[in-house]
Amino acid sequence: MSAEPMTRILLVDDEPDWRDTLRAVLVEEGYVVVVADDGYEALAAVGNEPPDLILMDLTMPGMDGFETTMRLKNDFATQHIPIIILTARQELQDKLAGLDTGADDYVMKPFEVPELLARIRIALQRSERILHANPLTRLPGNLTVSSRIDKLIEDGTPFAVCYADIDNFKAFNDCYGYGKGDEVIAQTAHVLRHAVRRHGGPDDMVGHIGGDDFVVITTPERQDAICGESTSEFDRLIPLHYSDADRERGAIIVRSRRGDLEAYPLMTLSIAVVSDARRAIRSSALVSGIAAELKRYLKPLPGSNYLADRRIGPAGDERATWETTSAPDERGGPAEVMPPLGQLLVAEGVIREAQLEKALQQQWKTGRRLGDILVSQGAAEPGQIGRALSKRLGVPYVPLTPEMLDEGAVCALPLSFIRLHRVLPLYLEKGELCLAMPDPLNGNLVREAEELAGRAVRPLLCVEAEFEKVLPQALRIATG
Repeated sequence: MSAEPMTRILLVDDEPDWRDTLRAVLVEEGYVVVVADDGYEALAAVGNEPPDLILMDLTMPGMDGFETTMRLKNDFATQHIPIIILTARQELQDKLAGLDTGADDYVMKPFEVPELLARIRIALQRSERILHANPLTRLPGNLTVSSRIDKLIEDGTPFAVCYADIDNFKAFNDCYGYGKGDEVIAQTAHVLRHAVRRHGGPDDMVGHIGGDDFVVITTPERQDAICGESTSEFDRLIPLHYSDADRERGAIIVRSRRGDLEAYPLMTLSIAVVSDARRAIRSSALVSGIAAELKRYLKPLPGSNYLADRRIGPAGDERATWETTSAPDERGGPAEVMPPLGQLLVAEGVIREAQLEKALQQQWKTGRRLGDILVSQGAAEPGQIGRALSKRLGVPYVPLTPEMLDEGAVCALPLSFIRLHRVLPLYLEKGELCLAMPDPLNGNLVREAEELAGRAVRPLLCVEAEFEKVLPQALRIATG
């Protein structure tokens, strides 16, 4: 029995021969396999694109399988991913210790391939049943989402629930067919996951509650950044799913049941945001009801939009006053969301629209970062991307080379922090640690780096493609 289409397995093992052999077996079964050498690479891979299942070795350098499994299972965003431990350790206490971390199964090396494949299928089926996960997006379903909201209410934890659905999706589905409709659903899931990865917190969650309806659970201070990027990126990507004629027309023409021709605009994304920031909410059912009310205001609006319920007063009281001002950012001004990278590069004249469209199509197929794709396709140089982003963000861009690394600075942060968060200490200047970051606006990460380094941190912008070339040298310095 072969795997379901696009089922992703993360294989974490530091033995190349063993790993490559097992990878070949899994690929032959129809699985998409991503490999990682150790726990740090595994956490980075999960953060980039969550797999459907993880095969985890226990004995690895750096972060071993025990700690890696424990971290994944203690994070609400990843605890639903089934983990099967693969190890040569024979002792019962090792097996029990592995299962105590939260692992779902334990298989001893060497093993029979048919048995392992059967265990993988069982773990995937069990995960889908428990989570009520959507088989297309592999996101948690309605029951999991409702339970999560009720738990936040019970614990008194501040929350913001963002209900997103696709406008004019049914017309697109009828016109282009279910296969193309599934691509739009998967694309939307990718957009929401990426926005949460960029602007969300460790406990944030993306759920798929059916059809073209999604939910993001976050906190009130993060809701505007997540929703803003989601709507902007959706508007950027969704035209690629239409034919040239429909895209140019800005609508599709379909025949109604009465035989009349009707025009439906291109799909947009509407997000209704409900939070307990200004009034008490006592159940997930009430959250859903408020969201339905907000959607009535959103649906007639052109383009993709989001609307937050900022009314003050008891939930369900229609006399409560509306307040629709944007949430302030840390500097006290209105929250601002950076336009997508591709849009910035086109505006700066670095790339053309045709080059962006080609890169976005590749991004949809592979899930790779847009900047990396543009560089690999020869559409842009890393320096061009860095300078365009620097101009927009107001953060200095630093082109990375191995020669610029300072041993004292590199050792100012733990190796685990550098590998997990993809940051690079460069040098000390006037008592500040200058830190190269692909996302220099991540204030939480800057504050964490300051606590670990025991000094002020000055964030600098770096480009992912250059960062990856310099990272091995930095790791050699850090490990001495």
